[in-house]
Amino acid sequence: MPSLVPSESPQPSSMPSGSPSASGKPSGAPSGAPSASGEPSGSPSASGAPSSTRDKLMKSLLLTVSSKDALNNKGSPQEKALLWVTTSPLQPGEDDAQIIQQYILAVFYYATGGADWTYKEGWLESSNECTWEYVICNGGGVVTKLQPYENNLVGSIPSEVGSLDSLEYLALTGNQLKGGIPTELGQLGSLEYLYLYRNQLTGEIPTELGELDNLEGLYLHNNTLTGEIPTELGGLGSLHEMTISTVVSEKKEQQRAEMIVQGKAVISVSCVQVQEHEGLGRKSFNARQGRGVDGSSGLCDYRFDA
Repeated sequence: MPSLVPSESPQPSSMPSGSPSASGKPSGAPSGAPSASGEPSGSPSASGAPSSTRDKLMKSLLLTVSSKDALNNKGSPQEKALLWVTTSPLQPGEDDAQIIQQYILAVFYYATGGADWTYKEGWLESSNECTWEYVICNGGGVVTKLQPYENNLVGSIPSEVGSLDSLEYLALTGNQLKGGIPTELGQLGSLEYLYLYRNQLTGEIPTELGELDNLEGLYLHNNTLTGEIPTELGGLGSLHEMTISTVVSEKKEQQRAEMIVQGKAVISVSCVQVQEHEGLGRKSFNARQGRGVDGSSGLCDYRFDA
């Protein structure tokens, strides 16, 4: 990250390495055009009509990641994803892990307005989710990166994303996501980088993020988050950079000291006071080092010892 104040908005020192292109955008428009309705033009075809028994087994399996109310709520992202995944040739009891993985991605698609994404090649059209735009898998077909940043995502981040057990990168930067940060993201034990900056997220930073032992970078700035910085973040042994856009106050300076007491040495903290609560335009910046002004809105870039 820049040492203090960039010309526009701060950028993390690293972004996911598996991006579609150097520019962060796919090299071309999707080759498979969606239907006129904006929904995927096809789904994986099952080998025969799904039986009621198979559907019940499928639903029972998905109750491990979604609530019964969500699955039964007609028109919900979860109900839509359930209906989609039942058209898959995958069989409960044989392909459970892949069924759950496809279902979670389908929930994410529906919850964030996938029909209107800028790029969505392959989503809900190919039976191999590892070929979908912005999805990257390891050699075993397990999703390790989900990075549809600057892709016109709306809606909210579904809690089901917290069940992508092997996820290492989650990059949702530069979209129009609203609502809170799901506490379930604290279940992503393999997560190394979490990029949620430049959205419209609200609420408090979940204390559960303090359970992400492998987290190296946490980027939450340019949202409208409130509340205190969880001191649990000070116990993250791998964390070396964190940016948060929230209220800069004497109390937060106190929290920074508590982080140091917990054993995470903060080698520098740069805070930017913002004159206006809405937006972070160039004219609103007033650089400050260290302590902020009580009651002002601002951005703090925390850097830690490795």
